[in-house]
Amino acid sequence: MEQPTQVVIERDGATRTVSVTAVEAQRTVRDSQGAPVKDATGAVRTEARPYVGIAPSLGTIPQSPAKIPGLIAQAVGGTVKAIATLPVGLYHAVQAGLGMEQRSADSGVVGLVGMGRMAGQATSGGATGGGQVPLSMRVSSMLVLLGSLNLALFAFNLVPLLPLDGGHVAGACWEGIRRMIAKAQGKPDPGPVDTAKMIPVGQVGFGLLIVMALVLVWVDIAAPL
Repeated sequence: MEQPTQVVIERDGATRTVSVTAVEAQRTVRDSQGAPVKDATGAVRTEARPYVGIAPSLGTIPQSPAKIPGLIAQAVGGTVKAIATLPVGLYHAVQAGLGMEQRSADSGVVGLVGMGRMAGQATSGGATGGGQVPLSMRVSSMLVLLGSLNLALFAFNLVPLLPLDGGHVAGACWEGIRRMIAKAQGKPDPGPVDTAKMIPVGQVGFGLLIVMALVLVWVDIAAPL
């Protein structure tokens, strides 16, 4: 295994002979169908084999605190884009759930089941090409996921539709605008805006939110990311 082997490669239209030396690496044992072989405990079996190639590795690169505002701005921009294109993303998610297209992570639409799966992946210490995922990386990944989730909920809650807080904010803003216009025209105070008249709209919005949540749960199960 430690003896170099001559390998002929083709690069830029020309053949070259290079010398490579295989290294011993733990590789997964697979059956004739290509499926991993497990032992009596259910763990995937590995064995030392000569290996030549490229394997992924884990690592961290320190970043300057000056990059934090840019990362936050990028996260906010992605959240706003996901909310603005929510109907389109939900449409493609349903198409993926029906098996009519491949689900894409770029849609930004994920349900409760999908978030739970992402959290499990973030905190998992499963084996990779570079070994076990370090605890520091798992903690940082989970914190980033929690921060992204809170940011998404914050932005979605500000959508100016009842029963979200954004609907009440919109009512308060409209009330202030009416008073400013009345004051500029020398008219009496028109009084507060009766948001109770929007209760039917809020009920419809609440029903749509429930339907969307149930649909995304189904999509996360039928076509997981």
